[in-house]
Amino acid sequence: MGPLMILSKLTYGGGLPHALLFTGQGSEKSNAALGFGKWLLHRGGNLEDFAKEDCICDICARVDAGSHPDFLLLDRSPIPIDDIRELKAKFYVSALVAPRKVAVLNNIENMHLAAANS
Repeated sequence: MGPLMILSKLTYGGGLPHALLFTGQGSEKSNAALGFGKWLLHRGGNLEDFAKEDCICDICARVDAGSHPDFLLLDRSPIPIDDIRELKAKFYVSALVAPRKVAVLNNIENMHLAAANS
């Protein structure tokens, strides 16, 4: 069973967990996580569309610009505890414009110990 089929079953079967771990080599895993995160912010659509990198909709444009209120990308290495505290504070409140909130954390293997414990 391929990754797209697994994500499709999780999403449409109502069993989408609160967190997913994408593993792989290089930017492939980051691009997959970012694409799936963008797709989750949409109010519907075909799951196969999440792999597209050429989407020019308002949601994707705001994510790419770093201005979507329900999306957070942590892409620093190492990830400091202040970034995790900011993430936790943003997730304490409900989503503002999307059906859910999404965070993508890159380089978590380089997270500071205090951030990992937080």
